[in-house]
Amino acid sequence: MTRLLVRRALELAITLIGIWTVLFFVIRLSGDPIALLMGPNASAEQIEAMRADLGLDRPLATQYLLELKRMATLDFGRSIRGGQRALDLACSRLAISLQLTASAMLLAVALAIPVGIAAAAWRERRWTRWLLGLTFLGQALPIFWTGPMLILLFAVTWQLLPVAGWQSLAHGVLPVITLASVLLAKLARMVRAEMLEVLGQDYIRTARSKGLPQNTILMVHGARNAMIPVITVMGTEFGQLVGAAVLTESIFAIPGLGDMLLNAALARDYPVVQAGVFVITLVVVGVNAMVDIAYTLIDPRVRHAIDA
Repeated sequence: MTRLLVRRALELAITLIGIWTVLFFVIRLSGDPIALLMGPNASAEQIEAMRADLGLDRPLATQYLLELKRMATLDFGRSIRGGQRALDLACSRLAISLQLTASAMLLAVALAIPVGIAAAAWRERRWTRWLLGLTFLGQALPIFWTGPMLILLFAVTWQLLPVAGWQSLAHGVLPVITLASVLLAKLARMVRAEMLEVLGQDYIRTARSKGLPQNTILMVHGARNAMIPVITVMGTEFGQLVGAAVLTESIFAIPGLGDMLLNAALARDYPVVQAGVFVITLVVVGVNAMVDIAYTLIDPRVRHAIDA
């Protein structure tokens, strides 16, 4: 276990530095934030003075080394537009994004597991095929279509739910359903595939020959072993869900980290973009590390292989 933790810590450091380095150079190719901020009426002297004040007049290599040193101390500077500390601004938006992403993950898992188990246990039944087909439909439809359609039906036409925002549980229903649709079909399909493989094992046939109830066979002997690969996929798909949350927050006007990143990128607010991506990378890699640890706890064979 100690070896796994050390390896994950090193991977986290390398990933953060690598992503931050690519972002540092790419975002500076998008244009000059000072000219955009001051507008067309600003003189060249005023633009150069502000650029020098922010340190953007230095050679790119010098800026990179200085920013890398600041990143090591978690100092990303202040927002070019608002003046707030970039990391504080990103962390203040993180809670909302995590609520949205975690709720969508929980909803997808809560629906995908019973759907996948039912589709495997009663695979010859027509209703299970229809149920699985509905989940595939959710994956086929893009978020930028699903979100507005849900708003049109439930908020505009039927007026059952709020259109946008994040002030109450009702405000979270439509965005959570929209985001969960990204993951639901993939998880349900994988649960079904893993359950079909497990139900064909010798120990399952032995359990049936002993006369154990079908529910016991499915949930105790089948589902537990089938969930091991599914947990791994949940960790890897969390990053995709975080990326999809950026678009979801924009559709439903949710003041989360994704909405902040989008506005900062459009304004070329370097410190805020760098701080936001740093926080997202830290969360995604941290979740994957926790999934790996959970994997070793569920399957002792993996833990023994790591310790060997």
